[in-house]
Amino acid sequence: MGRRRTRALSVGQVTYRWTVSHTHRVEVVDGVRRLHDCSDHVRLGRDGAPGRLNVVFAEGPGRVVSGGGYTHAGAVSRDGDYLNLNRPGVVRAVLDEALHRGWQPEQHAELDGWAMYDGVLTRLRAAEPAAESG
Repeated sequence: MGRRRTRALSVGQVTYRWTVSHTHRVEVVDGVRRLHDCSDHVRLGRDGAPGRLNVVFAEGPGRVVSGGGYTHAGAVSRDGDYLNLNRPGVVRAVLDEALHRGWQPEQHAELDGWAMYDGVLTRLRAAEPAAESG
């Protein structure tokens, strides 16, 4: 998955590698530096499979991504809900939602994270009682 340090996520006997990153465009006007087109990315790939998945959370009305000093890296939120893309459980929910939507680890794909957001939240909420009891 490139030169960026990856983290391992075990799903049964299968290992996925993932990273979180932030991108933006910088514009300097009259000496003032401004960031535009900010987005946070979760990149996933299954060990031994050629495909990679890039899940993109792009800034927009009502959609907050990291950057600008308001949140920590990997923080995305919408409508009062919040995801920390640095947490393995959140990445697992992103992976499960992508697989549910048809992504195959042999494919290169880019998915809109906001389109997946409600599904990811549902998966996380369903897992909460199990995590609390065990």
